Amino acid sequence: MAETEQNPLTSGLIRVASFLFSKSDILLKTKTKYTMSYVIIKKVKMENKELPVILLDTLGEILSFETEEMATAYQELFQINSDSKHSYEVKHIYSMNEY
Repeated sequence: MAETEQNPLTSGLIRVASFLFSKSDILLKTKTKYTMSYVIIKKVKMENKELPVILLDTLGEILSFETEEMATAYQELFQINSDSKHSYEVKHIYSMNEY
């Protein structure tokens, strides 16, 4: 290979780097914030296994809580009201928000 010829991989990487550099002002303006919230998982008892289901709110969105205490309070309420022997578990999740 002559020195003026480039490997296809190298030329591809140079094109990608050039594109990213040209868009760097956009990329740098976008900030990402990770937040932690809590969800309740309902473990639906089936014949010989449990099916985990994330609870939704009335709008069909994932029911999430900002504090573990609030999620635990709802989890206990759901558990008390469960007449079908399903169990409920609080899980923490991370969500990525751009601002």
